[in-house]
Amino acid sequence: MSDMLHERGKALEDLFFAHKDAERVAALQARAARDAQVHELTDVTGIHDAEVLGHLVSLGVTADTLAALALVPVLHVAWSDRVLDANERNTLLLEAAEAGVVRGSVAHTLLESWLGTAYNADLFSAWAAYWTALRPHMGADKAANMASGMIAVAERVARASGGFAGINAVSAAERSALAEIRSVLG
Repeated sequence: MSDMLHERGKALEDLFFAHKDAERVAALQARAARDAQVHELTDVTGIHDAEVLGHLVSLGVTADTLAALALVPVLHVAWSDRVLDANERNTLLLEAAEAGVVRGSVAHTLLESWLGTAYNADLFSAWAAYWTALRPHMGADKAANMASGMIAVAERVARASGGFAGINAVSAAERSALAEIRSVLG
């Protein structure tokens, strides 16, 4: 009887350690996948700040979805009043298409997910850190052109709600979001 109990005990012990080993392997695989995504973003962006890139990866940003990241300031304005109305959504999607975010692409899918859920302020913080890390890798003219383009798109989305007869077309919350964007863009 004690041999049978010993064998069952050993089998349970083996099962327990096999489960723990599987958890460790899964954790190592997840970390390796995250590290690979960070490396890929480093290659695409030239940014070597692993913390900034790791934060982006944790928010679902990959090399394939980087184009969607450029629309975060616009998303920040659209959600600034905590409501994304149909006009803002349509304008944002039109601007995304003009920026090369193709319907059905991975970047478009990520953008749609951001539009379909309550706004995550961490996304704007991650974008701000990304822009701050990216800016030194661009020339001053390119950075200024990109910044003015982002502001122009954000302003178009802010005006999309329209107010009444064009009066108060940009809300106080949207003006505040635009100021935050300008502050980050420098």
